Amino acid sequence: MWSTHQEKEHFFLSEALYCIQKNQQYTDIPAKLAQNILHSFAPHAKHADIHERATLKIIAETHKLHDLYEKLFSGEHTEKA
Repeated sequence: MWSTHQEKEHFFLSEALYCIQKNQQYTDIPAKLAQNILHSFAPHAKHADIHERATLKIIAETHKLHDLYEKLFSGEHTEKA
């Protein structure tokens, strides 16, 4: 059973990233979806594992979203409240 909506969201984002990484379909992702994936991951950045970070970085590089990736892991979203 899911304890929070945020945990559920992180699980499904992680699964999507795993599928993208496993199939190496980075260029198949529409630009708007790539941007939405990075934005959606913002609340989960502090819990990102090395594989999620690597996949997000490749997505950002493939779609020229370097600034968004840097913002995601700059500490802006990872600082504890």
